[in-house]
Amino acid sequence: MDENSINWVLSLVILMVLCLLSVYLIFSYKRRSRYSINTLLEVAEQIPVHMPEYKLKAVENQKELLEIVEMDSESYQDITIEFKKYLALWERYPNGIYILIFKNEIIGIFSIWPVKRRIFKKLANGTISEEDVGLSDIPNIKNYGYCSTWYISNIQIRDSYRHRGIVNHLFSRAIKKWFASNKVVLPLKICSMAYSDSGAYVLRKAGFVKVRDMKESKSMMSTYRLIVNTKDDAIKFVNHFTAPRN
Repeated sequence: MDENSINWVLSLVILMVLCLLSVYLIFSYKRRSRYSINTLLEVAEQIPVHMPEYKLKAVENQKELLEIVEMDSESYQDITIEFKKYLALWERYPNGIYILIFKNEIIGIFSIWPVKRRIFKKLANGTISEEDVGLSDIPNIKNYGYCSTWYISNIQIRDSYRHRGIVNHLFSRAIKKWFASNKVVLPLKICSMAYSDSGAYVLRKAGFVKVRDMKESKSMMSTYRLIVNTKDDAIKFVNHFTAPRN
């Protein structure tokens, strides 16, 4: 066998080894991700459902979407998102917006979006505002895939239903559905912005840590971040919302 033949055989062997290694890494990653998802499913099962008369579900149509945009604009007139952008985000990731319904009325909104890592870092550091997040910044996991970096955009209760413990109920029920969505994997990073003192209180009680003060943030809101590395961390996070309130 001449030198060219030997080199050709060696190249072929190296190529085969690289192919096998790539296949192993892909399956290994998928196996770890599936384990991570199953871990979060187990955590979701531990979240109790109180107040069964309140129905929680993902937004299903444009009529519901328009209603929550109107509700959103009533509370946040200066920073509300236009319907067109809400629609584009919802079509990109339909499970990003949960609504709490009581007697056929939407009384609560919880929205959480997968975001690309570079966008997550900017949101958490307060160097961009929510209005700067575009459709291309939301990874396409609608049908397949999962994400480990998320942004909680909105936690809202109608004024007439506040101070009844409903915000904690909304948060825990939405987190349960989110954990059970098969789209979340560990290690998990979540960030959010506090529009009000009550919003900051909810985030702190959930274990979020302030990253940037409102005076230093582009959005003029304090930014918060939570990192969930293990199943125990996830359970601790969940328990903040299921524990009895004074």
